[in-house]
Amino acid sequence: MMREEGTPIASQRNEEAPVVMSLSEFFLALVPSLVWLCVAMTLAIRAGGVRTLVIAILAGLLIAAPIGVTETWVVSVLHPDGRFATDFVQQVLAAAVCEESFKFLAIVLVFRSFSRDRSTLTDLIFTVALGVAVGCMTVENVAAVAHAESSQKMATDRLLTMIAGHPSFQLVMAWLLTASFDRRLRVGWLVAAWAFPVALHAWYDLSESLFQDEPHPGSSEDTMLYALWITSVFTIAVLAVWLTIQVVIRRKNFIQGTE
Repeated sequence: MMREEGTPIASQRNEEAPVVMSLSEFFLALVPSLVWLCVAMTLAIRAGGVRTLVIAILAGLLIAAPIGVTETWVVSVLHPDGRFATDFVQQVLAAAVCEESFKFLAIVLVFRSFSRDRSTLTDLIFTVALGVAVGCMTVENVAAVAHAESSQKMATDRLLTMIAGHPSFQLVMAWLLTASFDRRLRVGWLVAAWAFPVALHAWYDLSESLFQDEPHPGSSEDTMLYALWITSVFTIAVLAVWLTIQVVIRRKNFIQGTE
């Protein structure tokens, strides 16, 4: 997500930067979305849910605007003062909590509307989760590149969203949502499906923001924050790769009682 992805969607606009980017920069900004779209399409075809994937992507595109409005409102209401308070409000409350909450609701609503044969539910929930993530990430990446002072650099930086972006968080969310099919602990798993992605998102965004805002580069605090940020990237990437292998390649069904 880089610094600008950690910043709430509504805060990414550079008012002095023209909304101009070349065709190559535009397509570079779309690379992460296209990569994850291929993964989602594989699952959608297997589950017979291509139409559902399209609707999930549209849902992800549509929630970008209310996310931006909500993030702006949160920051304006809390009006943080100081480096740590500002980073916490912007990266945790505005970015992580708001974005994951909207995506969680979109995923649950789309999935409940189109879930069918129980034997395909694992593929379908991951399809919907990735679809919503791809839609949301596409808006965020294109907007960030369009309003950056250096569109080429920003487009290159956004490639990191392939391993530490919305799809990674939504893979974890989908994984935990599959456990909510067990009626014994349904509420607990639903809460976990929302809370764990929020925690991962907040860890990544906040650690990166604090690292880049550190006033003493090379200090022990700077080194610690850098290590915290890199650890978050590694953790998120490992989870995303493991879940992709389990669901796409090994075709593991996480929902109990189905094969």
